[in-house]
This record gives sequence, C-alpha cells and structure tokens, in this order.
Amino acid sequence: MKTLFGALILAWTVAAATPVAAGIVEVSTSVTMPAPATDEDVQAALRTAAREALNGVTSLEPAVMVLTAAYVAAERLYVRFLIADEAGARQLGVWDQLPEGAREPGREPERDGSGGLRI
Repeated sequence: MKTLFGALILAWTVAAATPVAAGIVEVSTSVTMPAPATDEDVQAALRTAAREALNGVTSLEPAVMVLTAAYVAAERLYVRFLIADEAGARQLGVWDQLPEGAREPGREPERDGSGGLRI
C-alpha cells in the first residue's frame, strides 16, 4: 500500500511539473549589400533581412527578435536572428528587459515609411 501511495505521489508530481511549451527559433539569412556600404545601406539591408526572417517563421507568434550575428562577405550581409514568442522570451529572460509598452498584448509593431518593420 505504501508503494502504491508513493507511486501515485510521484506520478502526480511529474504530471504537475510538465514544462510549458515555448517557441524559440534561430533563423539565418543573407541579403545583398552594395560596396562600399553607408550606414543607411546597412540599416536597409538589416530591415530586409529581418522581414525575410519574420516571413519564414510561421510556427509561432513572434514577440522578440534579437540580432545574434552579422557579417559581410562578397557583397552579402549574412545575419542570424533569434526569434521567440512570449513564453520563449520569458524562458530566455529577456521579456522583462523589453521597453515599456512593448509587452502590451495586441500591440502593433512600429512601421517605417516604406511599410516595413522598424528595427
């Protein structure tokens, strides 16, 4: 009887400790960049890369996007983004570091003049 009771407590503890599903994706992409590049060219290339990365992520609702690596080789900008939903951002510990107002549900991302996302 004690063994059965112990097994039930263990099973309940394991079931209660089920982790929450968090969406975290790392996306790599590259875009062309003119040489020599000005600051405006780099910003435009980063915006284009960010749009491409977000268009490729269909498995989660992005809440955070972090640029983790970037380099230029042969007139191409190679970038790597870490994209996470709200649960993923909380798991990474970056949710509380977001600016005020960025954590509001249903908040629309900022858009630049060309209709792209502002990064």
